[in-house]
Amino acid sequence: ASATGATELKHIAYMERLGLWGAGRPHASFDDLRAAIESGGLAAMELLAMTMRAEGMLSCRSLSFRGAGFRLMDVPLEGPLLNTYSSSCLFWQEAFQLLSFV
Repeated sequence: ASATGATELKHIAYMERLGLWGAGRPHASFDDLRAAIESGGLAAMELLAMTMRAEGMLSCRSLSFRGAGFRLMDVPLEGPLLNTYSSSCLFWQEAFQLLSFV
């Protein structure tokens, strides 16, 4: 597991200066970040560790981008797939609006 340096979020709870949470960030507090990471499981921990390493927040010799690949792809949406995508976008827009009132 490449997220070895960040397997337990409680170990970074005091590190507010990293800028992983707070004003202007996606997560207002450490508890918000922790809830998001915990709900995302191991994949979210991996993404957090990769982000921390890429931004110079984490030094870990065992965390490497070697062999990792990313590519952007344009995928044409037609028929039922377009309807599903449009419905999910509408759902998330409404959910975001509702959550912004909380």
